[in-house]
Amino acid sequence: MRPLNQIEQALTITNEAYPMAVVCVVKLKAGPSVKLLQMALDELQTKYAFLRSSIKEEKGSYFFEEDINSNQIVLKVIEQDDDDHWRKISCSELNRGFDHTKSPLMRATYLMSDTLDKKSDIVLSFHHAIIDSAFYLSLADQLLTQASGIKTENHKTTTVSPILDKVLPAPFKKPQIIFRLFPFIIRQLRGERDYKRKNIDVSDLPIPASSDNEILTVEFSEQETIDLIKWSRKNKLSLSSIISAAMMQVVNRYNYDGKKPVLRAAQFASLRPYLKPPVRNDVEGCFIAMMRFNIPINSQTDIKPLAKELDNQFRLSVSRGDKFLFNLLSKMLIKKSFRDKKERFSSTALSYAGPVQLKKKYGDIEVAGIHGFITNNSLGPELSGFGKICFGKLSLDLNILTAETSMVKGEKMVKELKSILQQSISQK
Repeated sequence: MRPLNQIEQALTITNEAYPMAVVCVVKLKAGPSVKLLQMALDELQTKYAFLRSSIKEEKGSYFFEEDINSNQIVLKVIEQDDDDHWRKISCSELNRGFDHTKSPLMRATYLMSDTLDKKSDIVLSFHHAIIDSAFYLSLADQLLTQASGIKTENHKTTTVSPILDKVLPAPFKKPQIIFRLFPFIIRQLRGERDYKRKNIDVSDLPIPASSDNEILTVEFSEQETIDLIKWSRKNKLSLSSIISAAMMQVVNRYNYDGKKPVLRAAQFASLRPYLKPPVRNDVEGCFIAMMRFNIPINSQTDIKPLAKELDNQFRLSVSRGDKFLFNLLSKMLIKKSFRDKKERFSSTALSYAGPVQLKKKYGDIEVAGIHGFITNNSLGPELSGFGKICFGKLSLDLNILTAETSMVKGEKMVKELKSILQQSISQK
């Protein structure tokens, strides 16, 4: 089919070392029948080759291989215990991972109840190499459309997932890439040196002994979301950097007593719109870059300077095309990180999707909201999350590692995270 790109290989190597998955939860006020939902899954599996494929390795490289006798994506149906049952299933899926040598690289669970006003939840779990946030949001929309039972145009064909090397902008292909690569590596080495020098008196948290994930959520009202967007525009700050700044403050206060001079913040960037030609959101595969920045924090009580610094670094990095280089070097960096096991990638990490294009109704199906989680591990951030705006409301889906952060502490952290963001919009 095609070789995995570098970030897809990095995620596959990660899944070999630690359980890893992308988990998408679609919360429903009224759900489809089991039969229609299974038929919708079958339709998607017919449409997308990666849902019929496994990942094979040859001479240290990985490639997708379609399985002639691929297993069906079997819908597991469970009776809901309560409104929070989806959290237990999501945690189980995050800590389970995948055997990438076997298809399908996706699992589906349907939580149903006759006693909860017909509320139900669909929990979808994926091997990260076949999906990014843009694709899984598209996939959720397609699944609900198919499960609604409403006849639509034939969507069985789709664009073939491209080989990344062939759709990169010209400056990032061989041999021209060398003129971008060397300065990038020098900047990263300098950043590494500066981070260690400035934090010489405050050590990073030790690497946890285990990587079990627990999840927490932060939700904002529609008015709070509107006010936060207005505040971000007034201050010419991106919402993703504002959220990251608040996450950094919380981590610094709870893990370092507010004494850390510099924190590392990771932000995920989609490559899809910048490839030649651009890759549509309904094309399978993972086309992202995990970008890392050193942000001076000290004892800042105002998130504006932190968000501004992160925005400035992000814009400068993007203008250089660093997002392509972060992707192209990701496999090498992951292998080095797992080999050395000396330090964690960052203190915080945020994937921000912006407004989610889901409908409130698909025929008789009524959608209440959506959640998304990505497994973290011992060499990953101390606090990671996925942010989005669904039906006009901002919400954050966050991960903590139980080996270092208890649920009691985690709940205090997310409460303060929300408070920081609420306080920011009250500023003049």
